[in-house]
Order: sequence, then C-alpha cells, then structure tokens
Amino acid sequence: MATYDWLFNMFGLRNWCDADATKGPMSMAQLLAKTGNAAPEASFTIAFPSLDELNKACGQIAQTRDVIKGLENGFLAIRPALRTVLDPITQPLSWMLDATLYLFTTAPWFLIMAAILIAVWYATYSISVVLFNAFCLSFFAFVDHFEPAMQTFAVILVCTIISALLGVPIGIAMSKYNRLQKAIIPVLDLLQTLPTFVYLIPLIFLFPIGESRLYGIAIVLYAIVPVIRLTDLGVRLVDKDVVEAGNAFGMSPAQKLNKVELPLALPNIMAGLNQTIMMSLAMVVIASMVTAPGLGVLVLRGIRNLELGVGLMAGVCIVLLAVMLDRTSKAALSRIDRTKSEMCPLIFLFPIGESRLYGIAIVLYAIVPVIRLTDLGVRLVDKDVVEAGNAFGMSPAQKLNKVELPLALPNIMAGLNQTIMMSLAMVVIASMVTAPGLGVLVLRGIRNLELGVGLMAGVCIVLLAVMLDRTSKAALSRIDRTKSEM
Repeated sequence: MATYDWLFNMFGLRNWCDADATKGPMSMAQLLAKTGNAAPEASFTIAFPSLDELNKACGQIAQTRDVIKGLENGFLAIRPALRTVLDPITQPLSWMLDATLYLFTTAPWFLIMAAILIAVWYATYSISVVLFNAFCLSFFAFVDHFEPAMQTFAVILVCTIISALLGVPIGIAMSKYNRLQKAIIPVLDLLQTLPTFVYLIPLIFLFPIGESRLYGIAIVLYAIVPVIRLTDLGVRLVDKDVVEAGNAFGMSPAQKLNKVELPLALPNIMAGLNQTIMMSLAMVVIASMVTAPGLGVLVLRGIRNLELGVGLMAGVCIVLLAVMLDRTSKAALSRIDRTKSEMCPLIFLFPIGESRLYGIAIVLYAIVPVIRLTDLGVRLVDKDVVEAGNAFGMSPAQKLNKVELPLALPNIMAGLNQTIMMSLAMVVIASMVTAPGLGVLVLRGIRNLELGVGLMAGVCIVLLAVMLDRTSKAALSRIDRTKSEM
C-alpha cells in the first residue's frame, strides 16, 4: 500500500487513478528494493508528497522523470523557432570574436604588445601602469603562454565591450523608471543565479560546437549583470540636491544625465565594469569545455589530468591578465576624475572528498564583491556628514557604526548579493571535486547531454538564489524602517 493512497480515496479519486494507469519504469529506489540492496529505512518516517510518491498511489500523476522529459521535449520543440530568431541577432558576435581572435593570434607579438601599451598610455597617462602591463605581457611571452593569453584577452575584450554597451543603457533606464527596474530585477536574478553550465546546455543544442557565439553568449549573459546593477545603483545614489541644481540651471534631461548623473555615478559604474571583467575571466575556464580558446583550456587540462604545473602556470597568467585589466581600468578612471574635477592548488593540498577543498574555493571566489563594495560604499560617504560627526565629538568607532556604515549599506548589500550569486555559481564548478548538491545534477546534464536534468537542476538553483536574494532585501528594508522610526 502506498503512503498516500488515503488521500486519493478520501476525495473519491480511486477509479480515476486506476483508469488506464500504466506502470512506468522502476525508479532507482524501487530497483534497489527489488534486488534486496535498498538502504535501511528509519523506524518512523513519512515521505514528502513528491511526484514519485504520489505516482505510487495514483498512476495518473506524472513521475519526476516525466516532468524532466517534458521540459527537454518542450525545449527541443521550440529550438527551430529560437534559432530563426537568434541566428541573425547573434551572428555579429561570432564575427567580432572570430575577427578579434584572428587579429590577436596572427599579428606579430611586438605589434600586439606595442598596440596594447599605446592604448594603455592614452587611457591612463600613467608610466607605472604601462610598465606593469609591459611586464605582464613579457612574462606571458617568456613562459610561452603569450598566444593563449592573447586569445583569452581577445574574448574578454569583446565580451566586456558588448556587456558595457548593453548594460550601461539598461542600468540607466532602470534608474529612471521604477516599473522597468521591477520587471528587469527578476531577469537579472535569473541570469546571475543560473549556473554557468546551465547556460551552456541549451546553447549546445542551439548552436554547433565550435561556433564562437556559443561561448560568447554564455560569457555576456553571465558577466553583464554587475554593470547593469551598479549603473542603476550609481545613478539612483546621485544627490537629489545636485540634480535639482541642474534643473535650476535649465538643463535638459540628457544634459543632466551626461553632465551631472553619469559623472557622479562613475565610481559605481566602473566597479560594475571591474566585476564584469572578473566574471568574464571566471567564465573563460568553463567556456573552454565548449571549445573556447585561451588559458582556460590549460586550466581545464590541469584539473582533468592533475597536471599541477600546467594548471598553476595558466592560473598565474589569468591572475596577471586580470590585474592588468583591473589596474588599467582604475587608472583610466583616475585620469577621468582628474579631468572632470582557484581550484588547481587546492586539489593537491587537500584530499578529494574533504568538504574544505571546495569550501575554501567558494569562499575565496565569492568574498571579493563584498570587500570591494564595502570599501567603495564607505569611501563614497559624504565628507560633510563625517565632519558633522567629528563636530559632535564622535569617536572613530561611533562614526563608523552610526554614520559611515548606515550610509554605505546600499553598497554593502549590493556586494552581499553579488557574493551570494557568485557562491551559487561556484557550487557547480565545485561539484567537479565532489561538492554535493544541485551542481552534481547540472554537471551530469552537461556531461551526458541530458538537457532536462540540467535545466531542472538549474531551475532549482535559481529558486534557491531568489529565496536568498529576496530575504536579504527584505531584511535590509526592515533595518531601514527601524532606523527611520528611531
């Protein structure tokens, strides 16, 4: 007798349940029970009314495997229509990636170095930044990693430019229209919480393996979210008195945006751009699983074959490339301001199967946004407000707790949200080294091309992320209400 027979009997549905009911294939649990290898059950337990449990009591209820199969068949049914729509839209991305990769892999090394250093000089006017870029480029060439490093650089360059061109206008529009923001926020949550492998599963079915837009779309979708969020946040945080001063001078909305709001929001926008660059780099390794060229191929080789030296050297090159881009973008921002005013080493350190192996990797990967945005938020606190605290005789600790941290809270919470999303993204990668959970199912989906399994696990991860995101935002709203009442 099934656990929930009583439920269908109580509502008089037994005849419906038994009519034309066909016995589906056995589940793994049923197969183990039949062979006598089932796991021992607890002395007292009540199974949750899942689809499989309800199916035991009523054959008309679909099993979980049927839902997964339906999800897969549904996607395959709309695939021709999706390709018809997406092919002309995404083809320019393929052209841009292919052309940039061709340029960076066929031009002589000295011309590429010279072009990059000249561009850095005109962007920053900083000798130290140019020398650091020269050192990094020379190091790539010295260890025979120049070509894969330039391939990675080319992919990141194209995807970052596209993310900025699309993300900044979307963020500005969100800051101006609250209804648009409310409509787009769930989409951003979906894009940032959906595991990177889950991006790749439907794309593999949409585009042939080997086409550059396959990994280009995945990188752009994954990396565009921070620049949108922080552009929206930056414009919204512009002092209303400054905007009113622009109105008093008779500025048009476009003039206020270009002359007042965007310059004041630039630190947040550049922080978002930095996060976009870092997230593009993070995707490079995963995208190498679907023929993305560059340093990610060497990192993946190091993980798969346990070649510590290969993985570490490629990791060092990725770090140097990231620091190059980070320092150059920050130096460019400083010049504008003046004008206007991690898995490979851990595998060898800890045994496979120990939870700290993937725990350390997730923490190291996800901690960066909350550090960066806390620093940025505290630095952006109005100096006049801090001086008012000094005038009242506040100690440094009182100023921090009563003035700076409350005013920096929007940035801190934005960083905490980013940390949550990046932790979830890392869960899938950590499943490659025995991390349990939904990531295992996502990895199974991409390895075995089981579209339904991967998508269902991705949906569950998205729901988990939205739960955490909405809870943290509601907690922040409660804190704000409490402080206003005080």
